Order: sequence, then C-alpha cells, then structure tokens
Amino acid sequence: MKTKVEEYLEKERISYEALTFNQTESNDFQKVLKQKQIDQNSVCKTLVLKGDKTGVIIAVVPLSEHLDYKKTREISGDHKVGFPGMDFVMASTGYPHGANTPIGIYRKHPDYLFLVDASFKEKQMLVMSSGEIGRSIKIARTDFEKIVPFTYAELVE
Repeated sequence: MKTKVEEYLEKERISYEALTFNQTESNDFQKVLKQKQIDQNSVCKTLVLKGDKTGVIIAVVPLSEHLDYKKTREISGDHKVGFPGMDFVMASTGYPHGANTPIGIYRKHPDYLFLVDASFKEKQMLVMSSGEIGRSIKIARTDFEKIVPFTYAELVE
C-alpha cells in the first residue's frame, strides 16, 4: 500500500524509489544503507521546530548531524527556536515522530518555513520519509526542489 506522498508523486509523474526499513534493520542501519547502495550523507531527517516569530519551521538535515540552534535562529529571524512537544508536532504536521516528511507537510502547510541544510545542494539523490515509520523514498534532489519551496542554509553544527 502506497503512502499519500507516494500517491502524490505518482500523480505528478515524479520518479522515486520506495524504500522500507524494518525494525530489525535499525540496529545495523549503516550496513542496510550499504546493501541498498545508499550514500548515508544523502539520508535526510525532517525536524519540526517552533520559532517565537515564524511559528513552525521544518528543517531537513543529514541523518547523522545535529541541528545548530544559533544558525537556525539567524536564518529564520527568530530569537528562540526549539523542539516542541510531540502533541504539537502531530497537530502541526499530521505525522507522528519518526514519520515527518517535508513533501507531505508542505502539501498541507505551504505557509510553514522550510529550510534544508546546504550540504544536500550537491547531492544527486535524497532519501527521506514518505510519511510512515519505516517507509522512505529516494528522490532526485532537483525534483524535491521543484515540489517543496525551501531555503538552503547552513543548519548543522
């Protein structure tokens, strides 16, 4: 069964590869990425933040990196930026923790601020959640740029 994001991509005729990661694989994620021939530096995590001026901020950063709050505040224009509670995340995005997808969030909330770490600018393909825990998509960066308007910025420590 396809996720809503996958259905949207098919409707728009945007090429993607569906990926599944089961719970047993999570213990040896690097090995799984190698088996699936995926560059670990192109795997995204989607962070939901709350800024005191901008409200909801969606930050897409490399899976292995940590968000730099100072850099995020500077690019967003907020004085305070932080991670809200899980109830806020679910209410603001419609996705549970671990399933947030920038494509699905943008389709519901195009008014949110979307930031993507500048390190992804050079990647050919990106891997990101497709809206369900354990399900991801591999999509061309250029296609992602066309369907989700965002700003590239230095976001990680």
